[in-house]
Amino acid sequence: MLLNITVENFRSYDKAQTLSLIASENNGINSVKIGDLEVRKSAVIYGANASGKSNLIKAVILLQELLQSDWSFALSRSGYKTFFENKNPTKIGIDFENNGQIFTYTFVFNKDKIQSETLMDADEKLIYARNFVDKNYNYNIEQLEFLLNQEQLTVKDQVIKAWQVTTTDQQLFLRRCAENGSQNLHQLVQALRDIKIRENPYMTNNSHMASKDLLDASNFYQQNSDKSGLIEKLNSIGTGLDSLEVVDKDMPMQNGEVRKSRTINSHYLRDGRDVTLSFGGDESDGTIKFYNYLLALLEYIVRTDGVLIVDELETHFHPLLVEEIIKAIHHSKSKAQLIFTTHNPILLSEHIFERDQIYFAEKNKNQSTELYSLVDITNLKDSDNI
Repeated sequence: MLLNITVENFRSYDKAQTLSLIASENNGINSVKIGDLEVRKSAVIYGANASGKSNLIKAVILLQELLQSDWSFALSRSGYKTFFENKNPTKIGIDFENNGQIFTYTFVFNKDKIQSETLMDADEKLIYARNFVDKNYNYNIEQLEFLLNQEQLTVKDQVIKAWQVTTTDQQLFLRRCAENGSQNLHQLVQALRDIKIRENPYMTNNSHMASKDLLDASNFYQQNSDKSGLIEKLNSIGTGLDSLEVVDKDMPMQNGEVRKSRTINSHYLRDGRDVTLSFGGDESDGTIKFYNYLLALLEYIVRTDGVLIVDELETHFHPLLVEEIIKAIHHSKSKAQLIFTTHNPILLSEHIFERDQIYFAEKNKNQSTELYSLVDITNLKDSDNI
């Protein structure tokens, strides 16, 4: 689970701003107990166009890419730039839970190199720190037993030295350790990589991601024993489906190879006839997106205690449908989380969210983004229009 995301000097963010999912009151509503904390299962960020809502998501994308891609691709993928392109470093921090333990990971960087990174445990005790000083990196490793397994501890000096000297200026030490045998750090890196992020517009510029989700959804549908239940959920939005059919085909390639292809067909009963349509080609964007998200929620997010971050969740969806997706997370017995941005004020309702789950993104006089929650607004009456 995510507890806090902090961004400083990244795109429209100047001073450090934090999206917190730690409940302001331990009322057990829309939340999960993590140690002594209540952690919310969702958060919504509302704001005007260009208010900076999406830039928070881009910061998480940057972290993910640095944990799996090369430096230049990661910066390009996230649209990296500092606030009004100043020369100060960027800072991104994330507090998250993994296997019942809470960790804080923070890194500071500019367009050329990583300047520092720290990893701390739930007791705010340092696991390791890395800082660029006088043209070299200084390392302070406090918890060797966390970084290394029993076999590695017998030659700890050699292992740590090898990891340090092979970590370049444009690599995270966290990733280097994870990819070279640190089992604990591998789990932490995997947890951060596994955060599902869906950018907007989902069905057009990001069609590759929509196609991948549809393929994953078709795999799940084919393996699921309760196909009628999924059809019923799809028909709840008025599709009128009778059944779905997953079709596997062999596609000959020019080089002589044969590639497996998987499609979904929609079946409708019309005047006693079976009418077949291509699900991916003939159904509406809203139907496809709902199907993909429905399966993503069932298969990945809920079943694996995962995190789904969506830019403009309501695109292609009726507001009541969005509410159903939110409720699916809130009512699940898992630690699943949903974080999304929206332009739709109808969703800002206290019958859906607690006040500390509703965030606003707004530009100040300096044209930098400020994040604040409904809890930060004092003297709010129950009769007030959020």
